[in-house]
Amino acid sequence: MPPEFCVTTARNTPRFSTKTASKLRAKSGEYEELRESSYTKLLNNGTLVLQHVKEDREGYYLCQASNGIGTGIGKVVQLRVNSSPYFAAPSRLVTVKKSDTATLHCEVHGDKPITIIWLKGGKIELNPSTNYRY
Repeated sequence: MPPEFCVTTARNTPRFSTKTASKLRAKSGEYEELRESSYTKLLNNGTLVLQHVKEDREGYYLCQASNGIGTGIGKVVQLRVNSSPYFAAPSRLVTVKKSDTATLHCEVHGDKPITIIWLKGGKIELNPSTNYRY
């Protein structure tokens, strides 16, 4: 069951709208309408369901509710997405001439801190502070 995002109680049926903004835009009050899509659903009770969430969905979400009586209300919820480490690019072959320098890149994304360990042949751990020559 997804967490409740924007639940209200009222005698008259309230109308809900949800908006989103980046951290910088949220501070200035600049929110844009959130459109329903195959991975975004707004339920009748005000619950916002976000499916298949990725890092680009992080940010501030504003729920507004009104029912025509008095002024409407609003609530801001921050969504933070945790991510396990993953490689930015697939494995590949690096070829160099004998006596040239080989630079092997290991670009990893995910939540910090991330520890990167290099092994050669699955046996020797390579440390960044050591100059290895084979």
